[in-house]
Amino acid sequence: STEDGRILYANPTLASILGYDSVEELMKVNVKSLYLSPIQRENTIHSIKTQGVAKYNEFKILRKDGKEIWVRDDWSVKFNKIGEVEYFYGVIENINDQKEALDALTSSEANLRAMLNAIPDLLFKLDSKGVYLDLHVQKSDDLLKEGRDLVGKSIYDFFPLEFCNKVIFYINKCLTTNQLQTFEY
Repeated sequence: STEDGRILYANPTLASILGYDSVEELMKVNVKSLYLSPIQRENTIHSIKTQGVAKYNEFKILRKDGKEIWVRDDWSVKFNKIGEVEYFYGVIENINDQKEALDALTSSEANLRAMLNAIPDLLFKLDSKGVYLDLHVQKSDDLLKEGRDLVGKSIYDFFPLEFCNKVIFYINKCLTTNQLQTFEY
C-alpha cells in the first residue's frame, strides 16, 4: 500500500481474511479503515521509515463485516532512489484462532490455579515409579523438607517399603484403568 493507505496489490487470501468477496472489492478500500486505531498504523510507518527495517506486529483489524480479528503483519518499506517511500509491502496472517485459544487457555489456567490455591491439602504429583514430579503446598512449614528438594526424589527415599509398594500399585492401577483410586494407610 501507499503511505496514504491506497492498496497497490492484494491476493485472494488477503481478501478472504478481511471478509471481501474479491481482490477487486478489497482494492477499493483504504488500508487506514481496517485499523481499530489510526495511530497504530502511523506509529508503525514512522518506525519503518526511521529504522528502514521490517516491522512485525500482532494486532486487531476490522473485517468488512465489522468483526475484529487478530492478525500477524510482517511488513517493510520500498524506498525510491532519492530515499522517499515508494510503498509498503508485507504479509498478513490470520491468527485469530490462535489468540482465542491462548485467551481460553490463560483463562482456564487462572481458574484452575485459583481452585488449586483454595485447596488446603498437600498435593503431590508422582510418576509411575513413585518419583515426585511436582507438588502443591499452601505453607512451606507443612513439609519436613523444602518442597523443591522433593522433586526428582522417590517416595522410597522417605517412606517404608510396604507403604511405597502400595502407592505404586494404586498409581499404576489408576494409569491402567483411567479411574480414580483410593486406599487407606
